[in-house]
Amino acid sequence: RVEKESVSDYVSESENLAHLHMKISASDAVLAGMQGALGGFQADLGKVREEIVRLQERARGMSVRTNNRKLVQRSLGGFVAGAAVPPGMVRGICESEVNEAYIQYLVLLRRKF
Repeated sequence: RVEKESVSDYVSESENLAHLHMKISASDAVLAGMQGALGGFQADLGKVREEIVRLQERARGMSVRTNNRKLVQRSLGGFVAGAAVPPGMVRGICESEVNEAYIQYLVLLRRKF
């Protein structure tokens, strides 16, 4: 008797169970799709992370080069300013007659070096 009632309950609920099974299968398919999408997203994030690391390394290298250039510029700036010959002195040495003014230009030029 109990067996018959169980079978009867099962048969009466079979349509609901089949519908539940279809919903579970559909949910599994949706979850599998989401898992694939999340896996792709994770892979993309990994690539973005690698690119960020590369850009950070490149930025550090550029910063070092910039600092080195600034140091060289400071070091050479004074030398270049001291070594530069003013246009008036160049004209005086190249175009004037050899006299006291000419010798004075040469003395000033010698002091620079």
